[in-house]
Amino acid sequence: MGVRQEPSATTLLTGFVVVRLTPNTTLLNLVAEHFHGEVKKPALWFTTLNPLLGNVTPRDMIRFGRYKKLFKFVVTAIAENKR
Repeated sequence: MGVRQEPSATTLLTGFVVVRLTPNTTLLNLVAEHFHGEVKKPALWFTTLNPLLGNVTPRDMIRFGRYKKLFKFVVTAIAENKR
């Protein structure tokens, strides 16, 4: 029988980072597409207090663990804007 090797701390950390960042990059891409690939407008949107989100910045919603609510808000807003 072979010796079982434990995953290294680097491997575990890399997996954690990928799992945590993938949804955020998806959200960032959606917002960037809405602003036609501009850099400044999405950055401003993520850092500006939004009354529709309870006077919280989208960045803070992500930090507070409210990613799903923010994602739903963005998808709904984009869908309504296309009508």
